[in-house]
Amino acid sequence: MKSNVLRRWHFMIGCDWHIAYPPPAATPVGRMPYFVVNIMTNVLHIEFTVLYAKTVEADSLQSNMCRTTDIGMLTPHIGPPSVLLPIELFLSASKSHFGPMSVQCTDQHGGDQCLASALFCVVNPNLNCGTPIPTPLGFVIAFNTTQCELSLADILTGLFSMAMDFVLQWLMGKLPLGKAFDWLGKKVAPRLGIKLLNRAAARAAGREAWKAAGKQGPLKPFADAAMKNAKDRLSRFLLRFENIGSNIAGFFIGSPLGTDFGAPGIGGTTPFGLAQKGLGALGISDQGVYDKVNNPQPASPSPAPASPSPATTTPASPPPATSTPPATTNMPPPGPAPTPPPTTGPQGAVNNYLTDPSVEHIGGP
Repeated sequence: MKSNVLRRWHFMIGCDWHIAYPPPAATPVGRMPYFVVNIMTNVLHIEFTVLYAKTVEADSLQSNMCRTTDIGMLTPHIGPPSVLLPIELFLSASKSHFGPMSVQCTDQHGGDQCLASALFCVVNPNLNCGTPIPTPLGFVIAFNTTQCELSLADILTGLFSMAMDFVLQWLMGKLPLGKAFDWLGKKVAPRLGIKLLNRAAARAAGREAWKAAGKQGPLKPFADAAMKNAKDRLSRFLLRFENIGSNIAGFFIGSPLGTDFGAPGIGGTTPFGLAQKGLGALGISDQGVYDKVNNPQPASPSPAPASPSPATTTPASPPPATSTPPATTNMPPPGPAPTPPPTTGPQGAVNNYLTDPSVEHIGGP
């Protein structure tokens, strides 16, 4: 099927779902939608996760994007206020999984890649960040005049790649990071003066509030209010500490979706990156799926023909002396040499683009 190649200035618009923690209480109110928009190479040109081709150029202003490119950090999110929104912006993601595996290119970091293209000809579904799971609700609008051919193997490979990112991201959310940071937060909170009040401390704090209120009414409600305020403050601190810490830890653990220490533009090593390499060694990878679909069963080698016995081999008799040599075919005289196409000017730019060996695959049947 025909598919438009994704380019640098194509827009991604979509909807991300995150758990909102509105201030000041920072109590979660459930998953809320956030409208997101960005361009394929990131409006801030942050290239930690963005991948674009250096050997297959569209023109002087348009880079072709590579498959598995991720718009990445600081994608604008428009929606309800949340105390975790700054971290979710920092670790935002919108990843493209589809493209022709047969069209090879080199990205800006020197890695071997394939071109990215739109699954639905002019629209590509991107897998966008979300809490607790990502969703394929980012849509790249890919209008242009450069197309490629997506085979069934390319489509199945893209679906497999998207599913693997989804599953690994879901598994990362199941790690017991929250309990670990809850324990750590309880150790840190007292050093910051955030702790529960015992009855004696609550009564002392309540007495000060009671005096400030003109000693009106009994003392107990003031002491109970002081104890409740301390408990609520500690709960808010632990909730923020747990969620912020889990996101920061995810940066170093490695995320299949989002910016992490193992991103191409950073080049670190993460446990999830090592896990993906291990799965690739077992054939559980994009290339493995593509090869499996294209070659479901290896062709069995044909048996070699039996060599004749030396005893039955007779030498060829020489031709008789009266035989005449075969007639030679008269070839037509060569015509004038073709005029070379121009290499400068607008037409020359088009000719140079069309004759680029890396681009020939794009215009194939």
